[in-house]
Amino acid sequence: MKYRADIDGLRAVAVLGVVAFHAFPALVTGGFAGVDVFFVISGFLITGIILDQRDRGIFSIREFYARRVRRIFPALAVVLAATFGIGWAILFNDEFNLLSRQIAAGAGFAANILFWREAGYFDQSAALKPLLHLWSLGVEEQFYLAWPFLLMAFGASRKRLAWMFAIVFVASMAVNLHYVHHYREAVFYLPQFRFWEFIAGAAIVLVDEQRLAGRWPDRPVVRHFLSVAGLLMLAFAMFHFDSHLRYPGRWAAVPVLGAAMMIYAGPASWGNRMALSHPLMAGIGLISYPLYLWHWPLISFLHVLKVANPWILGASLEISLLLAWLTYTLLERPVRSQPAARIALALCAACFIVFLAGVAGFMNLAKPRLNFPELNNVITARNDWAYPPPHAAKADFDEADVYRLKGSIPGEVLYIGDSNIEQFAPRIDSVIRSGRPTYSAVFLTKGGCHPIPNVTKEPKDDVCPDLEPAILDYIGSHPVRRIIIGGRWNPGLFSPEVYYHFSKGDYMPLSDPRARKAAVESFRTFTATLRKHGMDVRIVQNIPSNFNGLETLDTDGARLTFLHDPRRAFAAFNPRIARAIAVDDAGRRIIADVATTTGAQLIDPIPHLCGDESCPLLYESNKYVYKDEGHLTADYAARYAGFIDDTVLAPR
Repeated sequence: MKYRADIDGLRAVAVLGVVAFHAFPALVTGGFAGVDVFFVISGFLITGIILDQRDRGIFSIREFYARRVRRIFPALAVVLAATFGIGWAILFNDEFNLLSRQIAAGAGFAANILFWREAGYFDQSAALKPLLHLWSLGVEEQFYLAWPFLLMAFGASRKRLAWMFAIVFVASMAVNLHYVHHYREAVFYLPQFRFWEFIAGAAIVLVDEQRLAGRWPDRPVVRHFLSVAGLLMLAFAMFHFDSHLRYPGRWAAVPVLGAAMMIYAGPASWGNRMALSHPLMAGIGLISYPLYLWHWPLISFLHVLKVANPWILGASLEISLLLAWLTYTLLERPVRSQPAARIALALCAACFIVFLAGVAGFMNLAKPRLNFPELNNVITARNDWAYPPPHAAKADFDEADVYRLKGSIPGEVLYIGDSNIEQFAPRIDSVIRSGRPTYSAVFLTKGGCHPIPNVTKEPKDDVCPDLEPAILDYIGSHPVRRIIIGGRWNPGLFSPEVYYHFSKGDYMPLSDPRARKAAVESFRTFTATLRKHGMDVRIVQNIPSNFNGLETLDTDGARLTFLHDPRRAFAAFNPRIARAIAVDDAGRRIIADVATTTGAQLIDPIPHLCGDESCPLLYESNKYVYKDEGHLTADYAARYAGFIDDTVLAPR
């Protein structure tokens, strides 16, 4: 296939969009669309190469995969090894364990599957996952596992090939559009929901063949138009899309179609010739793959160290460019000059060694530098979360994820709210499995989202749907006996940076007394409505959330001290502070008043977790009661949160 500088220029557009989004997401809000551009390019190039070689009778599956190894493995092995080394030096034990999983999955081209399975409310922040970007490489390599065989099976007849393209395209896009609302993470990460993007590029090969054979109109003015229009579509996606979109649903068609239009327009079209084929753009395109690999681990480690200010992020991008150029010049180009079959085995061995290093890390056979028992107690608590419970069955109901624990007698208890009610799931699971007579427990919740109607996290944020209609529908169609409500009442009702009240098209932060009053009345009305439906409603007060000693769970703030002198850091770090003061009066009074005026029962954890003036921070001498400032550890909740038992137990 003839080299096209404009294709490398299009790669440059894609990688620069992704890099800029990762470093400065507020400026290039939709730069993530660059990944879709990469998929289109890959579909076009791989399909063109395979069909050309097949038609000439020289295609070999073995040679194809040997060339893929020679193209992908050198830079990948180096970046994974470097990431492992940096992680060993600066990460805590739990973080190094997670990074090691990512390394093993990245070396095995299954990172997308790992990140899909890890997705959740208390999942590690995206910025703290140094190899998160390898999800796209996993999708691409999984596409390559199937695509050559399909092309060989259908390639003899272009008509049959076109039908195969159409069927795969329609099927992939259909499942994408159908599932993006309820299974957003799966649609984002898994290949079957992305194949249509590769097919969009592959189809250009067939259209080009028809054009060259004179069976497709070829007008230069149309090509010029497609080139400019495609570039504008990419610009629109990268600067107007944002993370609130249900992506990659229908909106992904914008960058996919834009990239396909520019590829079809060809190197002589005005936009491609003037912008994409410029030596600078083509040069960046040549190093786009190592640049993509290097940039995100550097940015992520800066976030881990909490030093990711704009100046340092900008410097990291310069370092990424330098590392990408060195990787391309000193590694990729020499390797590509070697016979593919000969070098492929050595590259596979190198990636396998990196894979084994990752396995050793997540099996705790390899320990990071910052591995100390005192610190690991804190880390154990920080990661001790067990929602959804392992014995729960999942179902979909409207916009919510529903998890059900089957009880021993007919009837259901509906638990609604955010992570403040989810934290009790391990205890509910334990009670149900204890053999005592219990109703089934149904959790209709959304982590980070208030159970108060018309209260949302951010203006125009569809991540927190209004669950009131779903809840009313559920109790109308299921044998619900009780409803248990829990949420982050304080500081949730007083957090202007986080929560807003929505009314008549207007969003007001809850720092505004009018908005706070409206939110309380929304909750009061909602609770009263549930009572009118004959429900036994119980509201759970917050556990201690504003207590002294919280800094013992904040290991991130002390990281640089640990890196400089780990042993000396323990002089200022005391993980055995045993008492904490509960201060939560304002929110508690509001919730108590709502319960009193609506006839709901009130469940107060404070008497069970605290003494007269203070609350234990540790139990069994060295285990933490709390995983963070507002949640119990799963172990403590399962064993000691008996105050929640009556919510699921049947009447005696």
